[in-house]
Amino acid sequence: MAARRRRAHRGLGARHQRDLARRNPGRRLYAGWGERRSAAQEERLAGLVWIPLDTQIVDEWAELKANSLQNGWSLPDNDLWIAATASAKDLTLVSCDRGFQAVPGLDWIYLPAQPESKGVS
Repeated sequence: MAARRRRAHRGLGARHQRDLARRNPGRRLYAGWGERRSAAQEERLAGLVWIPLDTQIVDEWAELKANSLQNGWSLPDNDLWIAATASAKDLTLVSCDRGFQAVPGLDWIYLPAQPESKGVS
């Protein structure tokens, strides 16, 4: 019974999102975020380099996936896509994720994550 209510609630939320999008065609909606939060995210993303997916990256991903299965090292598929993109485009990958050390031939730099500062007194 509770699961049915949750499903109905999710359906209403999706309907509400579609209605808002229809009434405000120029306004972007991100998972119900407000205007200010959406604008901040857009600004943050504008500083990143976007690399479109192409067959070179897909082929590299397939090779890495097969290599990982054959040689017993594992990396989540999302990380494999990141490694495949860096490798296919001959880029250096900088990450605080040590899992990339398993990828053979990847030009990878480990950048340790900085601990959260607790505030200055």
